[in-house]
Amino acid sequence: MKPLLEFFSQTGSPFCLNAYPFLAYMGDPENIDINYSLFQSTQGISDSKTNLRYDNMLDAQIDAAYAALEDAGFKKMEVIVTETGWASRGDDNEAAATVDNART
Repeated sequence: MKPLLEFFSQTGSPFCLNAYPFLAYMGDPENIDINYSLFQSTQGISDSKTNLRYDNMLDAQIDAAYAALEDAGFKKMEVIVTETGWASRGDDNEAAATVDNART
């Protein structure tokens, strides 16, 4: 990955991020609030290391990308969200997406 990031840096290209907040919930529904992934009202999450507060999963994912780039030595690289996965109707194993979106 580092050679690709070097190339992006040399050419002035941004880092393109495909962020899927709902899939993060699907991967760990016991610990991630569906409302946090779907921009609904929550208490948010505070990061004790950075003292930052996140009101939704997308913001946390974008910030995580910036933190990873900085850790890899690319602090000034821009991050652009190029794709998101917003649940509109869940598959058979994603009933929460269908139910929660039916409420909103």
